[in-house]
Amino acid sequence: MVKYSVDQYSMMIIIKTFQGYSYQILPTVSYTDLKLFPYEEKSIFNKLNIEETNLDVIIIGKKVLKQQIDAVKNELLQKNVCEINHIIFEYDDVLEDNIEVEINNGIVCVCGVYGDENIQFTLDDMGWIETNYDF
Repeated sequence: MVKYSVDQYSMMIIIKTFQGYSYQILPTVSYTDLKLFPYEEKSIFNKLNIEETNLDVIIIGKKVLKQQIDAVKNELLQKNVCEINHIIFEYDDVLEDNIEVEINNGIVCVCGVYGDENIQFTLDDMGWIETNYDF
């Protein structure tokens, strides 16, 4: 199991391909002004196999704007013309500022705290499922 910390000022992009998962944690402002974070530094897009025909793109952040989703999709389409299935997890109203993202055997979980409760969201074929969890 691998755990990653994401704070309220960052977003995590996970790309699922037939080879596995690639990820990168970026400042949220990356996709509101491209001059703040040049394309060359976004290594997740440089690692893509250009023969992929389908990509699942998971974007996790406190608040994810349509502009950010479109910018990520455009970055992917510049590298490879393919079908993109985007999956978004916004935790603004359901978890406090800092979260952990776990990737374990192809399962993506988001763990955090809201009030006194530890909460985990797990991604499955139907979307995000909430469970109370002690971590």
